[in-house]
Amino acid sequence: MNNQALMKEYRARINRVEDYIQENIESELSLDELAEVAAFSKYHFGRIFAMMTGETLFQYIQRMRVEKSASLLLTNPALSITETAFSCGFSSLQAFSRAFGRRFGVSASQWRELGGQTPEIVGRIKAGRVKGAAGEFPNSGGGLQPDPEIVPGSIEVVETRDIEVIYIRYVGPFQGDTELFAGLFGKLNRWAAARSLIGPNTRSFCIVHDNPAITDDRRIRLSCCLSVKEEVRPDGEIGRMKIRGGRYARFSFTIDDRQYGQAWSWLYTQWLPSSGYQPDEKPAFEEYLTDQQEMEDGTSAGELKHKVLLWLPVRPL
Repeated sequence: MNNQALMKEYRARINRVEDYIQENIESELSLDELAEVAAFSKYHFGRIFAMMTGETLFQYIQRMRVEKSASLLLTNPALSITETAFSCGFSSLQAFSRAFGRRFGVSASQWRELGGQTPEIVGRIKAGRVKGAAGEFPNSGGGLQPDPEIVPGSIEVVETRDIEVIYIRYVGPFQGDTELFAGLFGKLNRWAAARSLIGPNTRSFCIVHDNPAITDDRRIRLSCCLSVKEEVRPDGEIGRMKIRGGRYARFSFTIDDRQYGQAWSWLYTQWLPSSGYQPDEKPAFEEYLTDQQEMEDGTSAGELKHKVLLWLPVRPL
């Protein structure tokens, strides 16, 4: 392999580890276990992980646990602070309290009372950093005021099965960067087309794995995905995972590239509070449909209307 291919292989293995940590955050997550997931020797895995992510394995796991607990404290008020700590893999309430205070500068109870509106979070919102896959993603503190003209064409609460997907991962800032998404999906589509994996029933998704209101821009992970049916072997930077099934609220919108934030804002501020549901712990995601509706002649590409489904995992209040 050349150096570029080797780096892609290393990145793919680290992606597998990150996915495994996310799915098993409540577990102990030993070095031996994670090294096996990565298919690296345990004697070198820690150094490789730090080289690829900029964080030690312990720092990464600790951050994932703290940030997940911060989201849970806001989205699941019925869950006690102690229950939240243990559900995110902390060995004791004391360890959780120390880690939470270091990360956010307030206690978990203060965080919940403030609704996540700490000076850091407010600053991020004011700086326009609370973004989703193609726009604002206000599932924690603040957010755009919804545009009364941007409303869903349909709303359904559905049960869905796991969806097998191939994906390409990106880590870093992405707000409003349509060229970034075009490049990621272009690379993924070319890889899939070369292997005859794209057909009339292929679906396109984008998942933001971290809460953009909480996670630093440089460390936000997103995956551009295509659905697959048959067994597909991952290759380099192209990975494979499941979008977890369950109960979702599904919203159909027809919007342009500038309006995704308003669509998410409508979902969280207009529908959710009166729905009888609360967000579940799985990530929300977007599904891009193939139909497009041209606007008036002479409009820019950014004003092209897209049909999109927004999927929000929910459970009863």
